[in-house]
Amino acid sequence: MRFVTYRSGQEAARLGLQHNGLVIDVARFGANVGLPLPDTMLGFIDLGPVAVAALKTRLEKAGAGDFIGASFPAGNVTLLAPIPRPRKNIFGIGLNYTEHVAESARALDTSAALPQQPVIFSKPPTAVIAWNDPVRHDGDVTQQLDWETELAVVIGRTAWRVAEADALDYVFGYTIINDISARDCRRAGQWIVSKGQDSFAPMGPAIVTTDEIADPHCLSITTRVNGVEKQNGNTRFMLFNVNALIADISRVMTLEPGDIIATGTPAGVGAGRQPRPNSCGQAMCLNRTSKGSARCATRSSMRKPDDESPASYRPDRLQLEPDDGIRNSGLAAREKPFLPNDVDRTTDKRISSAFWWGADLRLQSQIAVSP
Repeated sequence: MRFVTYRSGQEAARLGLQHNGLVIDVARFGANVGLPLPDTMLGFIDLGPVAVAALKTRLEKAGAGDFIGASFPAGNVTLLAPIPRPRKNIFGIGLNYTEHVAESARALDTSAALPQQPVIFSKPPTAVIAWNDPVRHDGDVTQQLDWETELAVVIGRTAWRVAEADALDYVFGYTIINDISARDCRRAGQWIVSKGQDSFAPMGPAIVTTDEIADPHCLSITTRVNGVEKQNGNTRFMLFNVNALIADISRVMTLEPGDIIATGTPAGVGAGRQPRPNSCGQAMCLNRTSKGSARCATRSSMRKPDDESPASYRPDRLQLEPDDGIRNSGLAAREKPFLPNDVDRTTDKRISSAFWWGADLRLQSQIAVSP
């Protein structure tokens, strides 16, 4: 199931469900079928797995009349970030792919040694924006604005000292976060100023529940700038997978429903490229004002085309294309690199997000289920 937070007209933001080309208002549909449900994402997550199961059952049995007053054509609503204001900071995971560790050591003076424990930082709730909200870039603050496409995990149950083997039972679903980073704003090794600025966490637009993504460790991650592939990795190459991250964090602090873990990015960020751009900020934002500030428009979409052939993909649906030579394999001695031709494009399931920066440059992010 694909849950969104949407707005129709001047109404307040409400919880929706993407279903057969429509956005279903969850609370209003529930009222129509005698199933009391909340109208916010966090309120729904708080109900636990039983709410997802009950809603799915009612949808399968629903007749046309049950959707009256509770459904909208997808094009008639505005999709916001799925959790517009998280209750707590987002847990960020740094240096979680082998080749990203190497490129960061070269370009950002971080250690070249592989982390022995997850590297954890945070992004405040005010960093979260919707898929089509502007990312703020102040040229007086940073000249090195950068991209990082990441799988984000949304916690569904209170987790305290969870065993790795049980960790996925505590997940509500998955979404995409772009961990926007101001590389020149790091302070004595601390990253929150670099990564936690307002608007530095474009998210969504949907949370895909675990019934659609049973295994989060077979997802390809790609990023393109102006159609040129910059990142190409796979979650199978995480140094610390989702199970390990939940177990590690919950050892020392309680994870609660609605908490978000951004699981790290593969190699191919702007700062690690050779030759390095003169300014990652310039690479992402060209519509600067004379004072050096800009508001960079973002846009995203999420989908899983089970039955579409590659030829039917529209350009904005992010078909895989030849890259510019930068790939991430998360290379370990026993692992082979993940390449685009490892994906059966006629059967892969993908959730994708495309972010547009300014009038002339475009950043596209994609996460797809791979074999």
